[in-house]
Amino acid sequence: MNERTFDDINFSFREKNAKTRILLILNPEEKTHWIYNRFFKGKLDDGKDIPDEFNGVIGNVRYIHTTYLDNLNNLDENFLQEVENLKNSNLKKYNHQFLGHWQDELETCLFKSKYIQRQDNIPQLKKIVVAVDPAVTSNKNSDETGIIVAGMDHSDNFYVLEDASLKGTPIEWANRVNEVYQRWSANIIVAERNQGGDLVTSNIRTVNKNLPIKTIHAKHSKILRAEPIASLYEQGRVFHIGIFPKLEFQMTTYVGTGSSPDRLDALVYALQELSDGKRYITPSFVNSESKIRFGIEKKISEEDVNIDHNNDESLWQENDFEF
Repeated sequence: MNERTFDDINFSFREKNAKTRILLILNPEEKTHWIYNRFFKGKLDDGKDIPDEFNGVIGNVRYIHTTYLDNLNNLDENFLQEVENLKNSNLKKYNHQFLGHWQDELETCLFKSKYIQRQDNIPQLKKIVVAVDPAVTSNKNSDETGIIVAGMDHSDNFYVLEDASLKGTPIEWANRVNEVYQRWSANIIVAERNQGGDLVTSNIRTVNKNLPIKTIHAKHSKILRAEPIASLYEQGRVFHIGIFPKLEFQMTTYVGTGSSPDRLDALVYALQELSDGKRYITPSFVNSESKIRFGIEKKISEEDVNIDHNNDESLWQENDFEF
């Protein structure tokens, strides 16, 4: 049904004091659909859209949301297993087809599902990065802390190795960062410092004071930062080792608005470090032998710097690196 047909029906009820009802029964489509714009967009008191899975009354409209989860006792086990498999492999499709979520305006998304390549085997990697997008708060309504592990091979192709994101306290996500850093024998940790500032670094070093940490000041918009990374996917240079449903859902649905895409942010930081900054660091420490101080104005090759990860004076640092 298009909006004109709906209006023809709606405006045909003219009798005074008549109790008329119109039922719209549908599987949600994209958010560009006229039903979303007319009945869901901006309808809450604070001007926000009505969320998925809402049940209740707003104005003269009653919203009823139901899914297969309301009928589990009558569904075949094989069907339920197929649904669970889809949930684990393609969260976006599962949310749309089985939970009845409205799809974002997919044509505006930078990342397309068709460009996400998968590979089972991990090649020899010359650099591994653990990237962190820390949550600002630690309560039940907080964002997750995005933690992505990625690597680069000797042909300058990139591999997403693990999504270790979690919702937890600062000490919990710091422990997770340390654990994946050790397990993957990573070279460096890259962390956003916009919200927590120096507390981000100090929090991680509470767990392990010898971790090499590079902090990033995210200056540009999320979409602008992600554009060169989306280009790497389109060039066929990024491979996912396995399936990361929640990360890939954020990648293929984020359009620049809404909740902060913590996993996607961490992915962008990881691949940015491996691509544009793959051979360059900007340490701000004093080499005790040469007495030369390297400042942020001089980029030097990582291979030219002998870094002792166990020496506090030689930990990688990045002061307000703008990205």
